Formats: sequence, structure tokens, C-alpha cells
Amino acid sequence: MAIENTRPLTLVDYPRIALILVEALFYGDKRTAKRWGITNRTVENYRYRLNDNEELSNLFNEYRQQFESNWAAKIPAAIIAGIDYLGEAAKQTDYSPETIHAVTDAVKALAEIGLMREVVNVRLDGYYRENGATGKPLDVISETTD
Repeated sequence: MAIENTRPLTLVDYPRIALILVEALFYGDKRTAKRWGITNRTVENYRYRLNDNEELSNLFNEYRQQFESNWAAKIPAAIIAGIDYLGEAAKQTDYSPETIHAVTDAVKALAEIGLMREVVNVRLDGYYRENGATGKPLDVISETTD
């Protein structure tokens, strides 16, 4: 379902652009462009603006942090719930082996995702320090999200 693109071309809507760029960071340019009713090239043009516009960069960083904290905050609780389930299943014999296997795989995947998120954050922090940047991750990883 595409979002209606009815805004006048003369207005620069930085909150909207920042939201689109955050979405593109996590879901890729193609999917984001389709959802917002814009072209892939428009997303790329927005990304170039991010590099030159402090207001847009600040909004992007704020929205990115909000987006990350929403899903990332759920990982530890989900892992704990999975471990609790596995602990309970180990004590009883009426749990399905297929379910135990599925929960084990899910806990493993969540742990890997959490670890990968930390690795990416550390690498981006290093990139920012080396280049004197203030936090513009699209330059670093946007090409891998498509």
C-alpha cells in the first residue's frame, strides 16, 4: 500500500524526508520508495541532502534512535522468555520436540541479531570517530540494504 504523495514540490519537509531515510536504512530503498510512492532516485537524492543539511541529519539521527530502540528493546525480553520456556520444557516430558527446536532456533537467531546490532554500532562509532562525522550511517551501510 503506497502512501499518498500529495505534498507540494516547493516545500521541504525534513521530518518526512528523515522518516523515509530511516525506513530505507532498515528496509531498503526499493521497498521504501514503493511504500511512499516515490522513486528510488528520490530516496538517493534525499540521502545526498542528509550529508549537507544539519537539520535533516539531526532529525534522521533522532528518528533512527527511536526506531532502533523500539525493536531492539524487545530482544532481551524475547530471549529471556525463550530461555524460560526451554528451562520449563527440560523439566517435563509433555513438550513437543518440534516446538523446543523452534524455540531454540528463535533464541539463537535473536541472540545473533542482538550481537550483530552491537557489532554494527561499534563499527559505525569507529567510522564516525575516524571521519569526524556526527552520525550519518546512510553513507556507510545504505548500499547493502537493497
